[in-house]
Amino acid sequence: DASRGVPRSFRMDGRRYMVDAVLQTWAVERAWWDLRKRLSRRCFRVLSRGGLYDLAYDRIAGCWLLVGIVD
Repeated sequence: DASRGVPRSFRMDGRRYMVDAVLQTWAVERAWWDLRKRLSRRCFRVLSRGGLYDLAYDRIAGCWLLVGIVD
């Protein structure tokens, strides 16, 4: 969602999951001084279909990632 900067849905295994709620947000910045190792992501823990998922927007690559499923 470009207007708010938070995910509204995501795809996993060919299925689309709507985000019911964004529960937590945080940023990850690592090795900003090294162009080969740097990492810049904005992360979101979301609730969808009763499950918890960690999504991240990679600021360097300009893409969204599913980085975790919380049991």
